[in-house]
Amino acid sequence: MLDKFIKVEAKRLFPYLFERDKYFHPTEVWRETVTPEALDDSWLESDTTYIYKVGTYIVSDDNKMDWLFAFYGYQRYENGGLEFLGYLHFPQGENDDMDSTFKSISNHITAIIRR
Repeated sequence: MLDKFIKVEAKRLFPYLFERDKYFHPTEVWRETVTPEALDDSWLESDTTYIYKVGTYIVSDDNKMDWLFAFYGYQRYENGGLEFLGYLHFPQGENDDMDSTFKSISNHITAIIRR
């Protein structure tokens, strides 16, 4: 459910990413984290999130990672509560130092949330 929802949003925002020809074949990867404890109050005792599922849909250059889009969202409940949170775009791909850049962004958000 969440994967389809995020893919629809990605296609709505950037339809050209999904137009294939003999030279353009992006790689698509879906990853998700599921927290079953979020479906009842056991998340309070297990010190986990109360969000049931968080998903990330990656569309990237299939050749040398020259560019990358990461679309992400969550599903609060087993059968609903879908939310598209946004996307990251690294137009220079590996030359954007994606891993370090994203870690910095995540650290900045965490610092603001915890102040």
